[in-house]
Amino acid sequence: SPQGLSNLAWSVATVGAEAPRLFSLVAQAALPRVQDFAPQGLANLAWAFATARAESPALLRGVAQEAAVKAQHFCPQETANLAWALAALSADEPRLLGRLAAQAAGSIADFKPQESSSH
Repeated sequence: SPQGLSNLAWSVATVGAEAPRLFSLVAQAALPRVQDFAPQGLANLAWAFATARAESPALLRGVAQEAAVKAQHFCPQETANLAWALAALSADEPRLLGRLAAQAAGSIADFKPQESSSH
């Protein structure tokens, strides 16, 4: 499931395991289903790939396109995590960054210090 894929990637990245093959398999499984990911799943998936320094340009493009469509549904922590992941991966996604910036500006009062300062 999309939730299972994002949880798996997040867990592996969180423990700091080097697992390039696993991230490659997650990318292959996630890409055709990227439209089924909830905002949290999209943010966690991007965060996990950035944290693990696992590259998958096709998945990043897919996540960025879907996140741009769903940006208004992102909570502050998801917005911050996705923005951090895009920066960490040097992603050239101006459409998504613009939408994330607008989302953040519209909900700035809801941001907590930890949500906006940590990855």
